[in-house]
Amino acid sequence: MKLTNFIQKGKFYKANLHAHSTNSDGKLSQEEAVSLYKDNGYNFLALSEHNRITQTDKYDTKDFKLVPAVELHSYINNPLTIHHFVGLTTMDNKKVHDGMRLEDIPFTNNRESVLALEKRLTDLDFLTFYCHPTWSRVELNQFDFISSNMMEIYNWGTIFSQAHNKDVTYWEDWNRLGKPIWGLANDDGHRIEQHLGGWNMIKCEEFTIESMLESLKAGSFYATTGPEIHDFYVEDDIVHVKCSPASMVSIITMSKWGKCYRDPSASITEIEHEISSSAYLIRIEVHDREGNIAWSNPIIRPENLKYR
Repeated sequence: MKLTNFIQKGKFYKANLHAHSTNSDGKLSQEEAVSLYKDNGYNFLALSEHNRITQTDKYDTKDFKLVPAVELHSYINNPLTIHHFVGLTTMDNKKVHDGMRLEDIPFTNNRESVLALEKRLTDLDFLTFYCHPTWSRVELNQFDFISSNMMEIYNWGTIFSQAHNKDVTYWEDWNRLGKPIWGLANDDGHRIEQHLGGWNMIKCEEFTIESMLESLKAGSFYATTGPEIHDFYVEDDIVHVKCSPASMVSIITMSKWGKCYRDPSASITEIEHEISSSAYLIRIEVHDREGNIAWSNPIIRPENLKYR
């Protein structure tokens, strides 16, 4: 049986789902931010302003759509604990409107505050994901109980500011619990240097926000800072990969070891690799000559979760 997260029909669209403008604490105006992403080939952009909903189609064209979005928070200073969620929705969501403000959730205790934060957004029909855990100074057990199964594994804005990123480690550990977690790469751009660093290639049946959100729910996308994943699936214990020219492709499996393929000439474009019949999670990372990375979402084989 063939297992893949990519939907069968459709095409890939380039998306950044976490960015800011001068409507909150960004340095670019809304118009400047939209123009920047349009000029760099993006199809979807979410201006997820802090506490202020963006819901407008005035910038939409035949190959660009602004995704209605907002970013919301709950935090305390001592000990520093910061929880951020981004919420995404559609233009026809009548529960919200452009410019609508949402207040932060007061921090009471960790579990109560995180769940209240998520509920504030889901009650308004937002699809949510958890943001930048490295920057937020949290432990996995402070958010691994949320309903959402999406998190940022690469947040270029915080990496640019802090020069470190352990978000993939959070992602890896969360997936070990047996729930498939989808990983996003976003900019979280505030100043100009924090834009255009990481994005998502989302395979959608149609070029609509509704179709894009359904593909996010299904994990039909990959996160990247450059390399492309054209196809990734598992069939009869064989991992199949097709990608842009790569210097390294890592096949990462649980419960047993995977395999790393290397080529200094960066000419890897296709791999077939046999994995253990007991592997319950399989994902890949594709590296190019410049050190950029693409991360697939994990393929889960539920019947093997007993081997965790």
